[in-house]
Amino acid sequence: MKKFRKLLSLAMAAVLAVSMSACTGMPGGADETETSGSATGTSGDEQVTLRFSWWGDNLRHEATLAAIEKYQELHPNVKIEGEYGGYTGFYEKLIAQLGGGNEPDIMQLDAMWIYDLANKGDYFVNMAEQDIVDLSQFDETFMQDNCTVDGTVLGVPTGLNAEVFMVNKDMFDELGVEIRDDYTWNDLIEIGKKLKEKDPEGFLLRGDLINVEYILKKYVIQLTGKEWIDSEKNFGFTEDELAAGYQFILDLIDNNVLPPMKEIIEYNTSDTLNPKWTEGRVGGAIEFVSAFDGWQSTTPSELVVVQCPTMEDAKASGLLVRPSQLFGVSKNSAHQDVALDFVQFMMSDPDGVKALGTTRGVPASAAARQILADDGQLNPMLQEAVDAAVPNAFKPESAYTSNTEIKVAGEQTLEAMGYGKMTPQEAAKHLMEEYTRILGTLE
Repeated sequence: MKKFRKLLSLAMAAVLAVSMSACTGMPGGADETETSGSATGTSGDEQVTLRFSWWGDNLRHEATLAAIEKYQELHPNVKIEGEYGGYTGFYEKLIAQLGGGNEPDIMQLDAMWIYDLANKGDYFVNMAEQDIVDLSQFDETFMQDNCTVDGTVLGVPTGLNAEVFMVNKDMFDELGVEIRDDYTWNDLIEIGKKLKEKDPEGFLLRGDLINVEYILKKYVIQLTGKEWIDSEKNFGFTEDELAAGYQFILDLIDNNVLPPMKEIIEYNTSDTLNPKWTEGRVGGAIEFVSAFDGWQSTTPSELVVVQCPTMEDAKASGLLVRPSQLFGVSKNSAHQDVALDFVQFMMSDPDGVKALGTTRGVPASAAARQILADDGQLNPMLQEAVDAAVPNAFKPESAYTSNTEIKVAGEQTLEAMGYGKMTPQEAAKHLMEEYTRILGTLE
């Protein structure tokens, strides 16, 4: 990770003071202007139709459709059909498509899925064995840690993503709370108490089950200094330590830091529609920085970005830094070369990069960062947040921690505990038993 941190620190501080010619070269010497000719591997008359699936908010949809439109203008023989929506249910639909052999040609993937996807089948073009997408524009260590399973590079990273605290500046100013980069969890509880006095139904952090479980994990990792589940299937916590984490979540709910579990569930699949968020009655969000534009677009309040809270004397940060998403190309695609060419277009061609902007976070591609910096599209606040987070990053999640069944078990247990069906101690015991059962079925 040292190589990645050094590279990114330099990139964010100096915005990659290197020439574009060094960053955008295609293998074999082609540059972005050559890429903008006819699509690789097709004649100008051959009609090609590609399908491209992704999830996101409306800003990401509009930006991606604009990139598609620009590529089609440059390649009149290519039609790209967008298949897009929200995150909920996307993975399940993708698995069904892959299993039926009717997946899109280009797919946006969550980095958490790559181990499960690799175990289910050989579905994706190995990016290490093609010469259309220029891998030199990405940090090698970052690719190895986050995009590769058993030597196969399943996709290329769309952006550099770090967990941050997005603060509702208007609310904090009204409460008389200083905005800082070094909040503790106890600080948030005290701020929640202030908010409760002013607005008993307001709360400090938005939350769905996935988000709240990340807060739970972060707290427990800060307490123990260990991975949640390591590569040898060992738990990084005892039953009592996990129970302390569950009690911490209840404390956050009791002090208006998190919403009641009923409200968490009510808006679990469409959290941005929560009227309290859209009315500016929520104090912020602990989220990945790639989602900033989307969250800002749905609240009237000004959001500013600071580092995630931690506990006093934390043994580790628990902070995740990973790809915003990956772009993968199907091995079944009848036009792999064109699909790869479109991915390269989005990663390093000025037209594609400018169209996407930062809707998938600070770009992972060195070429794209330079293009957006020159175009004035990189938000300095987001650059600084990523730059500050990288040196404090915790280890990437293991294949077991990111396993889908493991995550579902965690969310279900959290929900039951939040509704009072289990005590924190009972929830901890139950989850460890569920984890043991699931891990026993995994290689």
